[in-house]
Order: sequence, then structure tokens, then C-alpha cells
Amino acid sequence: MRGVVVLMGLLAVSFAASASTINKVRFSQPATVLVWQDDVLVGQGDRIVLREELSLEDIDTPGSGVLVPISAGIVPAEQRILFRVASNTGFAVRVVNSSEAARVSLNVMAIGESAALVGSDLNPTGDLVFHQTTKTAARSGSPVSQSITFEATWHSGPAPILEIVTHAP
Repeated sequence: MRGVVVLMGLLAVSFAASASTINKVRFSQPATVLVWQDDVLVGQGDRIVLREELSLEDIDTPGSGVLVPISAGIVPAEQRILFRVASNTGFAVRVVNSSEAARVSLNVMAIGESAALVGSDLNPTGDLVFHQTTKTAARSGSPVSQSITFEATWHSGPAPILEIVTHAP
């Protein structure tokens, strides 16, 4: 009988000890941005280069002829790129060639219904044209609904090469 009482006492202490032990499982995700241009996903990762131009002069295709664009003589007053960014961490938009940063203007055009523009800076310094310290998601939803839409404009010359990079969490 004493053995049963002792066993019951040990069992009660054991349950109390296990009830106070809490296991927390955390999943680690790498810092990632998703970038869309013209509603097409153009990149996913920690560094996305946007509007990288391919030089047709470097491609030697026998018998292909010469490409003459219809709009060769027409130069628009202002050129632009529209793109969306969704990120699970802070990120920055920068111009790859820092000498072109002064001619690029970046505007926020739309904020998704599940997105937030928090801790952001649209004042360019050096090659940086935008900086946000937090993720874009304000609440759960699809990645597109958690995205921010940007418009990059410039007045002359070729399209700048933009880079979207994550900040380490």
C-alpha cells in the first residue's frame, strides 16, 4: 500500500513537472523579396536585379537580319518602370550604377490591402532610392496583397538598372 502511495506521489510530481515544460518550435525563413513587373513574377530571393537590359549587339544570330524599332525616332519625355515588392524582412531599392541615382525618381503608387509602409524612406542618398526597415505584410494574405507598388521614372537615357536587396533579419 505504501508503495502505491509513493508511486502515486511520484506520478503527481512528474505530471506537474511535465505540465510546466513548454516546447517552442520556431521555423527560420531566409530573408526573401518577391518582385513583379507587369503582373509577372520576375524574381524571388535576397537580391533581385530589375530591368537588366540585354544588348542585341552581343548576340550573333546568322540570317536574323537587323532589328529596327518602330519608335527609334520617338523619345518619350519621361520613361517609367512599374513594379511590386513583397518582403518578409526590411529591404532597399538601389540603382546599380550610383552615378545614375540622381536622375531616378521613385514613387509609391499603391499599397496592397494586407501591406504596410512602415519605417520607410523615399529620400535618396547615394545609390539608395528607397529603404524600408520592416516586412511589407501587415496581416496574413496572398503575397500580392502584401506588396507595395512602385513607379521608377527617369527623363532621358537608357533605363537604370534597379536592384532590390533584403536586409538581414
